[in-house]
Amino acid sequence: MGNYPELDIDAAHEAILDAIKAKFSAFETVADYERQKESIKCPAVILDFESIEKDGRDLGTEQLSVRIRWQLTLLLKFNTANVQRVIRKLIAALCLFIDGNNFALPCNPCALVGAYADTFDDGGYDAWRVDFEMKAVLGETIWTDGDIVPSELGIMTSWAPEIGEAHKDDYEKVEDVSTFV
Repeated sequence: MGNYPELDIDAAHEAILDAIKAKFSAFETVADYERQKESIKCPAVILDFESIEKDGRDLGTEQLSVRIRWQLTLLLKFNTANVQRVIRKLIAALCLFIDGNNFALPCNPCALVGAYADTFDDGGYDAWRVDFEMKAVLGETIWTDGDIVPSELGIMTSWAPEIGEAHKDDYEKVEDVSTFV
């Protein structure tokens, strides 16, 4: 707990695309939101930001803790030799690469949701998609003026009358909170 770095959405797009380009040099197209183009060089991977949901955590920083769902669409031309096997091997490799990767972003490691046969707007492609999620934080923390974030302190205890500012060095940090439950 503490100050949580904010995820920059533009940086997230770039980091994911750059990592895929670096790992999979055989892809001729690695881009985001390319579905409207008439001709896409294949093999291709297209990244889409699909959804964002609140994950229910209150960080105490007035930031929003979220789950972001991403989709990668893998495209091969139908006339690719052994297209059915090739696309499935590429999908498996993408799944392995995505799951547990955080792309050097301030987020939890990505979790693979699944990979599924898909359709693409143009009928000349065999398409599969990979869905994955990342947990991240949006917005700036309110704790920016050098104040101590309460969660960084943890639970501190002392005994009366040795309490308050004059006795701050007498407090002990509670390592196992289950003793209070």
